Amino acid sequence: MFNYVSCGRLGDFIDELSVVNEIFLKTGRKGNIYISRDCNYWSESIESTFEYIKDILLEQDYINDFKVYAGENIDINLSLWRNHIYCRGGVYVPSHTIPQIISSMYQIQWASHPWMEIDSIDPKWATTTFINATSYRPIVCEVPDKDVYFIGIIDEHYEHFKKTNNVDIPLYKPKNFRDLCICLKSCKMFIGGMSMYCSLARSIGTKCIIGKHTKDTSNEIGVLFPDLDKFMNYVTYL
Repeated sequence: MFNYVSCGRLGDFIDELSVVNEIFLKTGRKGNIYISRDCNYWSESIESTFEYIKDILLEQDYINDFKVYAGENIDINLSLWRNHIYCRGGVYVPSHTIPQIISSMYQIQWASHPWMEIDSIDPKWATTTFINATSYRPIVCEVPDKDVYFIGIIDEHYEHFKKTNNVDIPLYKPKNFRDLCICLKSCKMFIGGMSMYCSLARSIGTKCIIGKHTKDTSNEIGVLFPDLDKFMNYVTYL
């Protein structure tokens, strides 16, 4: 087995888990996963993050164990890709896109297989489109006429999306991480900006449409993540 550590954030961590899965598929060696508070990337406390996601992670075939880091020996640091991301005068200038950096650094084809297996589905969401975007990475998109929900737990993000897109759609607040996973596994499609919700939908293999980010984040997204559709054939861009 390999010991892996991540410094977050949660969406980045979910993306990083593809590395663990691809190495498992390549070598047969499962991973012991640790999340660390050494870097301040987690938006919530590391303890609450651990409790929020642990049950789903421990169900994954490629994960042997999942814990908060407490000084264990580490074989692979999943957050080292951050060392290749530079920002000059508010403009991101990476050497390559993040998917390219991760693939090269860990000698795998990142995201070549969906990496979050969710056993349950809920048929009531089969024709539903879920949308999520944050207020700090807002998007504009064409909103379907029916059976569409904004999915999230932060009212500010919901209200900002409605105002930005001049729409009034219902809000669904997942009860917990498992409920969120089941929603994204069961739905027809996900539309969103770059967020934990988008990372999770991609990890599950849900059809995803990346909305058009507004100009204040277009450099960040356009430079760091312009090629997700090259790595995942179920992802498209507006």
